[in-house]
Amino acid sequence: MKEFNIKRHYSTKHATLHSLTGQLKTEKIQKLTANLEKRQQMFHKQKIQLDNVVKASFILSSKLAKALKSFAEREFIKECMLEVCGICEFEKISLSRRTDVRRIEMMANDIKTTLTDRMAGFKSYSMVLDESTDLSDTAQLAIFIRGVDKEFTVTEELLALQPLKGTPTGEDIFIEV
Repeated sequence: MKEFNIKRHYSTKHATLHSLTGQLKTEKIQKLTANLEKRQQMFHKQKIQLDNVVKASFILSSKLAKALKSFAEREFIKECMLEVCGICEFEKISLSRRTDVRRIEMMANDIKTTLTDRMAGFKSYSMVLDESTDLSDTAQLAIFIRGVDKEFTVTEELLALQPLKGTPTGEDIFIEV
């Protein structure tokens, strides 16, 4: 900003502050500061409330995913929470199917990123492959990884679960890995 523009703004918009002196000027500054802090606290409080609502939505999405429950049960959970607790904050929690899917995808991406970062620091690793069929006779390839970093911290995780089409051969498994 140019100094001239700031001086012009100050002299035209805040001319009454020039005429104030001593105690009056100090009181005016304190009043303006108090108003600013009050507005900032209002926004801070709303941000905390919104953060809590989003956190609650993530917790519910996580619980639904871990329990392998249908997304349709989220409305039932929300109704129960509203009736039991009677707190209107629960009404703000978004439990739509799309939100649940998006939140679960975000958590999965976070886990994937964390695992990828850990894998980048491995000094050595090994992989275990297990092929089995699910209830619908679809071949599934489970890929597990175990790695050790420079501090000798061992990490063992399920890396991927890949469906295989038809009767899988060694080449199909190699391509999936």
